[in-house]
Amino acid sequence: MKFYDTHAHVNSPEYGDEYEKVIARAESEGVWFNNIGTNKADSSENVLIAREHGEGVYATVGLHPGFVSGSDADGRREEFDYDFFAGLAREEKVVGIGECGLDYYRIPAGMNLEDVRQKQVEVFKKHIELANASGKVLIVHCRASKDTEDAYTEALKILKNGAAKKILVHSFTASPCVCEEFLALGAHIAFNGIITFDKTGNSAKAVALCPEDKFVLETDAPYLAPVPHRGKRNEPVFVKHVAEKIAEIRGATLAEIADQTFENAKKLFLANS
Repeated sequence: MKFYDTHAHVNSPEYGDEYEKVIARAESEGVWFNNIGTNKADSSENVLIAREHGEGVYATVGLHPGFVSGSDADGRREEFDYDFFAGLAREEKVVGIGECGLDYYRIPAGMNLEDVRQKQVEVFKKHIELANASGKVLIVHCRASKDTEDAYTEALKILKNGAAKKILVHSFTASPCVCEEFLALGAHIAFNGIITFDKTGNSAKAVALCPEDKFVLETDAPYLAPVPHRGKRNEPVFVKHVAEKIAEIRGATLAEIADQTFENAKKLFLANS
C-alpha cells in the first residue's frame, strides 16, 4: 500500500537534524508527502528539499495566518511578499500555495479580533490570487476562536466571492454543515490524527459524508500525532493510522482508503505536473 500525506512540516525545528531520517522512513514505507510552507524561510527550504529528493516529496509555499498577525506561538510577524512566493511557485515540485487562511484562536497582546481578521483576510485574498495565477492548489488553514466556527464561516464567504480553482481545506474540524459548504465549492477535505481522538463526533460525521473522490489524508507532522502515538512527535509514516480510522468510519478496508486517498491526492496536486 502507498499513502499520500498531503500536509507535513518535515523541516520543522522539532525534528532538529533528524529530518532526513524522517524523510527516509517515509520513502522506505511508500509514503508520499507535501512539505508545507508557513513563511518565507521554510518555504524556500521546502523547495530545496523537494529538489533533493525524487518522486513523492513535494513542496508548498505560503504565509501561515499566525505569521500575518503575529499570533503564532513566538509572536513573530512577517509581511506577505507576493513576488517572492510567486517566484517559488514556478518551481516544478511546488504543488500548492499555503498554508494560508484565517486563525482566530490566539489574539496577540495589543490586538483585538477585528484587527487580526482584517490583516489575515487581506493576505488570504492575495494567496487566492496567487493560487489562481499559478494553477496550484490553495491550502486553506482555518482555526476558529473558542467554541465558534468563525474562521470557517469567514473563509467560506471569501472563497464564494473569489473562489480558487483548486482548494484543499487542511485539518478539518468544523461541523458537517460547514463541510458540505466547502464541498459545494468543489473543495477537497483533509483529515488527520484528530479523528482518532475527537470527542465531538464532528470529524467522524464529516468523514462519513465526503464523496469518495473529495477527501485526502494528512498528518500535520510534527503535530497532532494519531492514536496510538498520541502525545509523541508526529511524522508522515503515521498517516497509516489516520487511514485506519477513516476505514473504520466508512466501513471500508485500509487498502481501499489508502488507494482512494492516494489517487485523490495525485489528481489534485499532480494532474498538471
